[in-house]
Amino acid sequence: MAQGKMSPLRARMIEDNDMLREAVVMVDGRLKTDASGNVKLDRIASITATGVDYISSGVLTHSARTVDLGLDI
Repeated sequence: MAQGKMSPLRARMIEDNDMLREAVVMVDGRLKTDASGNVKLDRIASITATGVDYISSGVLTHSARTVDLGLDI
């Protein structure tokens, strides 16, 4: 990628964070806010900086390995 150009993914992440900041301002403390969807661990710090109250991330369960347990007697 050419120097000075932003990847489309990075541009989308910045746009998402801007939208979160706007929502936090609109709510103005009247409600608790939650950021959810497309939340990966490397984005949590930037999402936190938007001022949301909660962050939900499915990455913790999406990447969990399965275990086949049987409760046969």
